[in-house]
Amino acid sequence: MSFLNPLDLIGWKKSDPRLSKIFDENKKVIILFPHTSILDGVMAYYYLHFDEQTKKYRDRMKILVRDDNFKVPIIGQILSYIKAVPAGKPGSAAGSLARTFEHLDQMDDFILCLSPKGNLKRSEWRSGWYHIARRYNATVIVAGVDYEKHTA
Repeated sequence: MSFLNPLDLIGWKKSDPRLSKIFDENKKVIILFPHTSILDGVMAYYYLHFDEQTKKYRDRMKILVRDDNFKVPIIGQILSYIKAVPAGKPGSAAGSLARTFEHLDQMDDFILCLSPKGNLKRSEWRSGWYHIARRYNATVIVAGVDYEKHTA
């Protein structure tokens, strides 16, 4: 029985096949994903679960999410279920990266997706992604969702 892919149903194209090579050759990868819409999370979920190029890496994929989102009913449960990595709030007493490092230090390999600006608002990129990449000697990729061309 053939399974109909939801990405095909909504007219989205497959991810770039070069991603597989990058993921296979590097134990630690950071994907900088400018967050422009709440739909970005839905599209990321679809690509992680249904795209032939990326679904085999699903167990390594982690999403960095501000830790206060884990306190929101239902959303917090979903974030825990998908094993999202909490990030402290910038400027907090504990430091915004300390909690992230606690989680990543326990992983042998990961593909970490994060928004370099930290939110949906128009703002400058923060430097946390750079500190994470340096600490773990991770390969950095810039990616995004193109809503006009239906690609990610």
